[in-house]
Amino acid sequence: MSESAKKPGQAPESYQPKAKPEIVSMAEQAQAGALDDTKKKPSFQVDIFHIDRPLYAVGRAVRVTHGTPECFPAIDALIQGFDADDVTSVIPNKASPIIPFGVGLDHIAHGGDLIEFTYMRGVLVRERPAEDQLPEGMICHTIPAGYYARNHVRAKNIGEALGIAYIELDRWVESSEEWEGCGNSEYEVYTSSVYIPEKKCFRRPKWPQWFEMEKWCQVRRREEV
Repeated sequence: MSESAKKPGQAPESYQPKAKPEIVSMAEQAQAGALDDTKKKPSFQVDIFHIDRPLYAVGRAVRVTHGTPECFPAIDALIQGFDADDVTSVIPNKASPIIPFGVGLDHIAHGGDLIEFTYMRGVLVRERPAEDQLPEGMICHTIPAGYYARNHVRAKNIGEALGIAYIELDRWVESSEEWEGCGNSEYEVYTSSVYIPEKKCFRRPKWPQWFEMEKWCQVRRREEV
C-alpha cells in the first residue's frame, strides 16, 4: 500500500499497492504497542499509499474561517461535543477499529490567512448510508479512491503533532518532483485513539510520552494533468 518513507524534498520511488487500503492495518499497528521512546525527539515519516475504493466518514461539521479568532474554538467545541455527547454510538455500520477522523472540506481562500472551510469530526463507516440513515445533524463525506501522501507523526501532544503533520506534509508535497496535491479536502487520522463501546468513549493506550496521528492529502503524479 505504501512505499518507503522519504525525507522532505525526495520524490517517492517504487510503488507496490496492496489489496486492502483501509485504516484497519494502520490502526492495528498503532495499537500494538510502542518502544520506550521517552528520550527521542518528535518524529515524522511521509509515504504514498493508494485507496482502491472510496471510503466514507460520518460525523458532525462546522463552517469556519482560518485566520479568525473564532476558528479554533469552534473546532474544539465540535470535537468536545462529538466525544462528550457520545455521538459515535448512534452512527450505524461503523468500520472497525473505530478511530476519530478530522476532515477539512471545501476550502475557499479569501486572501491573506483567511481560508473558509468546513471541519468535520467523524468515523469511518463500511458503506455510504442513505440520507434517511444519517443520524440527525450529521453528514457523510466520501474519501475518494486514489493516491494519498501520508505523514505519520509521533509527538509529545496533539498540538505539537498537528503542527508537524501539516507543515512537514505540505513541505514534502511542494518539494516533490513526482507528486503534486489535488482535491480540496484534507484528513487528520488519530491512530492513537480507539473507541471503546463499553465505555462509550475514545481511549488512548498508556503511552505517556507520545501522541500519534496521520495527516493525509490526495496527490497525483505531476504528468497526470
